[in-house]
Amino acid sequence: METVRQVGLELASELDLDTLLYSIATRAMALVGGSDSSVALFRPELKSLEWVVGIADQSYIGNTVQRGDGLSGKVWESGEVIMVDNYNTWEGHVAIYLKDGRDALVGVPIIGGKQFLGVLEVEDRAPHTYSASDAELLKLLAAQAAVAIQNASLHEQVQLHAQDLEERVNLRTSELETKNQELGSFSYSVSHDLKAPLRGIDGYSRLLLETHADKLDEEGKEFLTNIRLGVNQMSQLIDDLLAFSRLERKPASFEPVDLAALVQSIVAKQADDLRSRKIELIVEVPRIMVSTDMEGLSQALRNLIDNAIKFTRDVPKPRIEIGGAETEGAWELWVRDNGIGFDMQYHERIFEIFQRLQRSEDYPGTGIGLAIVRKTVQQMGGRVWAESAPGLGAKFYIEIPKQDA
Repeated sequence: METVRQVGLELASELDLDTLLYSIATRAMALVGGSDSSVALFRPELKSLEWVVGIADQSYIGNTVQRGDGLSGKVWESGEVIMVDNYNTWEGHVAIYLKDGRDALVGVPIIGGKQFLGVLEVEDRAPHTYSASDAELLKLLAAQAAVAIQNASLHEQVQLHAQDLEERVNLRTSELETKNQELGSFSYSVSHDLKAPLRGIDGYSRLLLETHADKLDEEGKEFLTNIRLGVNQMSQLIDDLLAFSRLERKPASFEPVDLAALVQSIVAKQADDLRSRKIELIVEVPRIMVSTDMEGLSQALRNLIDNAIKFTRDVPKPRIEIGGAETEGAWELWVRDNGIGFDMQYHERIFEIFQRLQRSEDYPGTGIGLAIVRKTVQQMGGRVWAESAPGLGAKFYIEIPKQDA
């Protein structure tokens, strides 16, 4: 019994099915003696037993047995232990399975719960070898083997499933890489093929204004001016679309960033617009190092500051505040203005591509800037949101999750 217990512990730790089955057959023969031992597993897809292990004789491995056919088939049919003193004279023998020396046999069903898994057989050349106590030992072994086989089979299924998932991931990755390459080619084509005729329209309209102005009346000059404005707006729209599409293909690249220094560099590049508009600028960003995508964060902040400048155009005393603070697990940056603001019922809409709350004639733009901000911040693992009310300005927040700088 102690040997059976030890065997059970060893079997339970083995997850490779082939190794496990060989170990079961070897342990069975060691427990009760004999010249050979074998294991046949039930194959639902074949509706038969298949011999998978033979210790001494391996010639029948791969052969199948039908229900009720021979000793193993009878064990399957009855679900009980069957002992045979002399197979050659046993009434259930099948002539095709007869071999010299196969005399005493014992077959034990391997059953896990209510599921029939297979048959364990032990045989000896000498007749009248096996006793009732041998059968009991083999039954105990078969019960432990059933649990081990189910564990090993489940592990094998998990491994196969994991391998299948890995293959699918690799396939999807390859497909995405192909799509990204196609998108890159498309973006280049859009940039080149769409901008080329725009440059032609802009160039010819400029020449008309410069060289044939004396032949045009004021209305004609206004038409050409509007054409050039439309061309410039279309060109900016193409640039913004390309910038948005590149975000899909370019992963975030994290590096240590000094937030205060980054904000100061962005503000410095927009100093002319701020001075010409006489905008009061207040910057209160803590001097800290954060691990984030510097290029992406720069682009998001530039877009928010550009919006603040644009929507404070008609305010008598325009003011823009840029601040930052630490929160639990993140850093926040915000850009606040005292411009026209917006109704919060449109909060989600303003971050969608091509969604505008004001007419382009009133406030020029492509309707892509805030969509770029959200996409960029999301790629850094953060989020963006806003607080506003009509006529009371707007405050846009960027949340950057804390990481090792």
